[in-house]
Amino acid sequence: MAGGKDRSTGAKKFTSSVDFQKLERAERENRFSEKSDRFYKLERMENESNYTANRLALSRIADEAYKYCGYKYEEGAEGEDDSIDCSGLVYRAIKDSGYNPNIERKQAIDYREKEWSEPISETRVLKGDLVHFGNTRTTAHVGIVYNRLTHEMISAVSEGNNPGVHLSNYKNLDYWTVVMYTRPKRR
Repeated sequence: MAGGKDRSTGAKKFTSSVDFQKLERAERENRFSEKSDRFYKLERMENESNYTANRLALSRIADEAYKYCGYKYEEGAEGEDDSIDCSGLVYRAIKDSGYNPNIERKQAIDYREKEWSEPISETRVLKGDLVHFGNTRTTAHVGIVYNRLTHEMISAVSEGNNPGVHLSNYKNLDYWTVVMYTRPKRR
């Protein structure tokens, strides 16, 4: 019986070793493909898990900053005596949230410090990211994104009718222009 099926088992009979080699190769490729698919799925799950963990840790920065709402503005202050300034707010929020406990105050406002933050596009902004205002050489003000859909940020402002720490719309400020968005790096 050349070719055909075995009547008792229904399995294909092989007429030559070439047919058998083709079957072995197909099975090996299938096993390799299954391993690749499993590896890809595990890798994707791990990446999604890391993304979720990073997103949660990043949002803790904004939650930490929210605790300072109502504090008055005082240049150079870091939260003592119910007063703080914009860089002090960012510094305390990043440090106290545990996102980067080794950050220095100067790093909190300088978006050119590539060691501790990375520039991101406006479309990638998440809760806890930073919004920098000023010009291409210096930052005049910095805030922390609280709600990216409504463009709310938490910041300590010295100007306007309501100086101090509060929520405001970073797209609707009369006195500042957004220069850059950055995402702090975890340590």
